[in-house]
Amino acid sequence: MSLHFPNPVGLAAGFDRDGRMISSLNAAGFGFIEIGTINVDSEVQSDDELENIVHNLDQSKNQSTPRPLIGISLGSMRNCIDTHTISDYLQGMEIFWHHSDYIVINLSRPGSSMRSETCNKAEIRVLLEKIKQRHTELCEKNSSHVPVVIKVAIEYDNRDSLLEILSIAHGLGFNGLLIAFENWPSSGDVITTVRKISALTDQLPLIVVGGIKSADDVLQILDAGASLVQCYTLLVEQGPAGMKKMILSLASSVRISNQ
Repeated sequence: MSLHFPNPVGLAAGFDRDGRMISSLNAAGFGFIEIGTINVDSEVQSDDELENIVHNLDQSKNQSTPRPLIGISLGSMRNCIDTHTISDYLQGMEIFWHHSDYIVINLSRPGSSMRSETCNKAEIRVLLEKIKQRHTELCEKNSSHVPVVIKVAIEYDNRDSLLEILSIAHGLGFNGLLIAFENWPSSGDVITTVRKISALTDQLPLIVVGGIKSADDVLQILDAGASLVQCYTLLVEQGPAGMKKMILSLASSVRISNQ
């Protein structure tokens, strides 16, 4: 995505929803942190919550210690795809363009038709085409490029259906894919599917979240074709010190394998 990540382990969206903890999370050693998911309502004229998030992001830039790369996960509270939903995503891109290293279009909200086994692929294509068009416009308007990543949640029972959405995103030229694996029986099944997705999308950058419990898990998922991984539960269970220990262990393993 033309970005330099200090290391391939990031914090998944959901832990720091409003950007208040970026400086504190530096202690865990993450290479990148994803803020959100931020649900923009394009019909609201003034949103104090959004203004507060922007303020927090600005404050984190002014800290004396370098911060990790920041991703912004954007969503919509709408459970269907219509003009309102599309406007929610487009407005979010514009608001956070100058406050993010990359932007995530999150299609994985629980209850949304976009993660259903029977989701309308034609509607999703229209949504992603509009997002891609706005992305091009914003790059030209701001004379800058912020990568846009498409996020989908893949449950084990409907994994084949949602692979089609990944193909649509790949075909439209997005900068990466974020795959959230939910309710999978084993890490082996996840790794097999990561290999399949990597082959399907011609090595398009893949970010994988779900089931990461150790440095060995990270290494296997990266070896299967992922570019980056994200953790959430591991931070909750082991705290920043445990997270940093795992990342240091990963770095050591990579150095040994490259010798």
